Amino acid sequence: IDPGVETIMRRTVPARSAILIYNPFHTFAADLPLGRLRYAFTFAGREGGMTTAVEVDPIQYRQAVSLRLPLAGRILVYDGHDFYAHHRRVNTEHPLFKQAGFTTNPERYGHDLSLVDGAGRMYRGDGKRNEDWLSWGAPILAPAAGRIVAVENGMPDYDVGTPGGGIPLDSLLVRPASLMGNYVIVDHGGGMFSRMLHMQRGSVLVRVGQRVVQGQPVGKVGFSGSVSTVHLHYEIGSGPAIDSEGLPAYFTGFRRVVGSTSRVEASGPINSGDIVER
Repeated sequence: IDPGVETIMRRTVPARSAILIYNPFHTFAADLPLGRLRYAFTFAGREGGMTTAVEVDPIQYRQAVSLRLPLAGRILVYDGHDFYAHHRRVNTEHPLFKQAGFTTNPERYGHDLSLVDGAGRMYRGDGKRNEDWLSWGAPILAPAAGRIVAVENGMPDYDVGTPGGGIPLDSLLVRPASLMGNYVIVDHGGGMFSRMLHMQRGSVLVRVGQRVVQGQPVGKVGFSGSVSTVHLHYEIGSGPAIDSEGLPAYFTGFRRVVGSTSRVEASGPINSGDIVER
């Protein structure tokens, strides 16, 4: 909804209204001690200008549970953890976003993961059929042990090329969860909930209340919900609800492929454009 790449999408602010400003200081050197960040904003108006400021005290995020990649094989991180990923740049002040009941950005740290071949291709031939995509029907694996708290298994799979994923706007406003298509949500404990979205209709293998172990198949990649490519959307949230706050995800035990070489990562994030293997 109303994505953008500018730090400030709208520079004219009506009286008594709100705008969203993306944090331009999104990455810092690992050895830089962060105590306090102070942001100052200067506004020009008809009756002169004004400056206001806000101070932020950063805290270091520590992930409570060890995660593994939820797909097996060679994976393109079509959208990842980084500043320019479209998941992070949702305008939460947009009227439609508010009308749907969102108060925060649940997909702030979401990933779009697609299986690729050795040349980095996501599909065979012209990719005009769902079956052409390497991700279609691929097993989705629980990234960590936990308890299933929500599933959806009956939403239709659309055909590749369907504008907007085929979901009418009025349906999204009535039922925002339709954005997710078919899904599985796992409570890992420690305030971490995995959400695996856009699954294939009828492929969900688990039920609410069931406990799963790390690596256990929970369903298959499909093309349901709000989608434009066949992929698995994976995100961590602070709760099971669709409007809970998005949290970072750091994965363990994966290989990062760079050109003709690769290296094993003990732990770390995955970013847009990365090629990784479980």
